[in-house]
Amino acid sequence: MKKFVFSILSVALLLSCNNSVVKNGDAVKDEEEIEADATAQQNNSIFMAGDYAMENLFGKVKKSVTHRYDCDESGKKVEEDNPFEIVKIFNSDGQLVSNVIFGDFDNPKITRDDKGRIVKIDAESDGAESHSVYTYEGEILVKDSEEWISEISGSHDVTFQYDEKHRLIKTVSIGVSDGIQFTHTSEYELLEFDDNGNWTKAVESYDSFEDDNGEKCSYKCKYILERKLEYFK
Repeated sequence: MKKFVFSILSVALLLSCNNSVVKNGDAVKDEEEIEADATAQQNNSIFMAGDYAMENLFGKVKKSVTHRYDCDESGKKVEEDNPFEIVKIFNSDGQLVSNVIFGDFDNPKITRDDKGRIVKIDAESDGAESHSVYTYEGEILVKDSEEWISEISGSHDVTFQYDEKHRLIKTVSIGVSDGIQFTHTSEYELLEFDDNGNWTKAVESYDSFEDDNGEKCSYKCKYILERKLEYFK
């Protein structure tokens, strides 16, 4: 009997210390609890927003700037005045608002699913078109199917592979461009990281194979990738 009374008193004490309001037997959470639950759910996710999943970025990234440099025969970076540059900018909700790649399309039309993830991008520029469809498994982007229409038209499927920490380590692109069948593979050796687990320096090993109506060719090369990341505070 004493044990039963103690249990009742314990439950009563817990309820009196809880900030939740009880109505008709149901707990109604206040704003602080709702925000805490949302934060906990977010912390349990691999990525903090769908667009970060697509771009394989951890934490609340505001801006990402990547420079790609050629390597010499010894594997050292070849300094360039204007290296290939990719700039990606996100809003405070983690949505990609700008993805600027040299020579690429501007102001694309973005379609999102009910989870807020990008599932399609359509873009046009000077009579050229690009259409991409993205496929996810859970939170992870696994495939990008793209078609482009211009003076040189084609399509490809890109698949993505990750390590045990969900960091991108390999992409394989298989498709056709202007009648030429190709397979392009990039493998990434991640060398340096910031406090959020995003790489800041990597080596890309690029392997290309092309078949132009039986005339086959292949080549390999390496690039040094350096990335600077800015986060929301």
